[in-house]
Amino acid sequence: MTRDPEFDFVKGEEQATFGMNLAAEARRGLLFRVRANHWLSKQPPGRVFTADNMMREGVELPSEGANKNNAVGAWFGAQSKAGRIEFTGRMKKSSRVDRHVGLQREWRVL
Repeated sequence: MTRDPEFDFVKGEEQATFGMNLAAEARRGLLFRVRANHWLSKQPPGRVFTADNMMREGVELPSEGANKNNAVGAWFGAQSKAGRIEFTGRMKKSSRVDRHVGLQREWRVL
């Protein structure tokens, strides 16, 4: 059976990690990461939250770049891998206008 290079789970995961690391290290996301880390450090274990909750509570999105929200997703991925938060398995619709009621993950502080 011939392997189709478009469908390779391992390479897909490698590319996802590479992209998340680039977004996480981008300068444009530095202030966001500082604010998000500070916000997370004040949350009690067990608290369930979404990105919308963070924005309502003062964590501002990165202010630059066409893909500025990539830094947000990379931050969530990094916190999850570090064992600070976990995905609850539930999705919620965002109420932020610029998200057009798109789905967002619900997270739990560990």
